[in-house]
Amino acid sequence: MALRAPSILFLLILSGCTIAYIGRGVFHEVEEGETLWGICRVYGADFREVVEINGIRDPSKLRAGRRIFIPRATRVKRAVAARTDAGTENRRRGGDGGKPRRPKVEGAKKLLWPVRGTVVASFGSSPGMEGKGIEIRAPRGSPVAAAMDGLVVYSDDAMSGYGNIIIIKHGGGLYTVYAYNETNLVETGERVRRGEVIARVGRSAKTGDHRLHFEVRQG
Repeated sequence: MALRAPSILFLLILSGCTIAYIGRGVFHEVEEGETLWGICRVYGADFREVVEINGIRDPSKLRAGRRIFIPRATRVKRAVAARTDAGTENRRRGGDGGKPRRPKVEGAKKLLWPVRGTVVASFGSSPGMEGKGIEIRAPRGSPVAAAMDGLVVYSDDAMSGYGNIIIIKHGGGLYTVYAYNETNLVETGERVRRGEVIARVGRSAKTGDHRLHFEVRQG
């Protein structure tokens, strides 16, 4: 429900700290199939600001039913894509209904391989954020390149367990994610070119080796 008051004081208690936001906004209740990237895109909201205001530790693990405050929004919108559930579609075709399928992403053929290395985990091979992309093992400090031209909408280390992360928006609802970086070489708001070095490969806190988590998202 949209907030009708001219302004509100939104308080969030996070790790013993109080974060205050004064201004208009709405609370968006997450629906099944929605992603934080998609929600921010629909509202035209700043991804990093929404993460910080709501104390979201891992945007890839957004559960249905959670209420997220969207600053400056005037009405509630629906962000879930109009698509058939992958498991349901798989069962219709006689599949196992449980194994994730690689999503079809428009423009994916134009993507540049982000780092020279060895793929050690593929899409759907593990739970959590890792299972939504691929893992590429590479020497520490290896250059990580932008897969396409785009706008950096997130460059920070606020997502626990994934080190420095970069998220690039490419247009048409296409985003790429680069995680476990030792160093981010671009900042939020910068425009980057396909092939431009944006980060250096770092160590994964989960596996202990040096690798890049690379993810492509639509919507």
